[in-house]
Amino acid sequence: MALLTTINAESWYEHPGQPHGTLSLVPVMPVDIGRLENWLAASHLERTWLPHGGSLEARISAARSDCVSAMEEAWRAPFMIRRNGDRIGYLELVHANDALVLKELGFVVETVAIRLFIGGAADLGKGYGRRALRIAAEATLGAPSIQLIVGLPSPRQRAAVRCFSAAGFEEGRVMITPLGPSVQMLLSRALSGASLALGSSP
Repeated sequence: MALLTTINAESWYEHPGQPHGTLSLVPVMPVDIGRLENWLAASHLERTWLPHGGSLEARISAARSDCVSAMEEAWRAPFMIRRNGDRIGYLELVHANDALVLKELGFVVETVAIRLFIGGAADLGKGYGRRALRIAAEATLGAPSIQLIVGLPSPRQRAAVRCFSAAGFEEGRVMITPLGPSVQMLLSRALSGASLALGSSP
């Protein structure tokens, strides 16, 4: 089943009046790809998001192609993180049902993996990642068939681990993935806490 259908994915919003502006998650459109490509050249993403090996240009091209694929593959759900309508980052949900890597790592079909980045260096450290994780987690766990959300940051990305923790995820064991060691950051229905009020419009 298509992930977007499973989680009833549309645009998800916070209550207005949040610090530094109200965040929303809006499905990625083709017009967003150029912005994503520009972000991927930033030094903080070059180290943590791009594939390893090859020239910077080739690595950015591979990451861009992956973002395009995310819009086309039924088991992935990519979103732009927006602040007051302006694009500031990227968030993607991946359903374990069709993601071979996730199945090989032992995650069951009721699991959705989540990953994200904030695009501009000026927007780092302001809590946007934590808030975007909460929006996505609360909406995703609203689907009866989804029981667990997992993030897999590198142990070296302590800022990412802290971001997941601040959003309510529990830190689990370190496991080896195709991208190297990753920390399991887990959020189940039991851990999800008080839900955000979400709607189809701000």
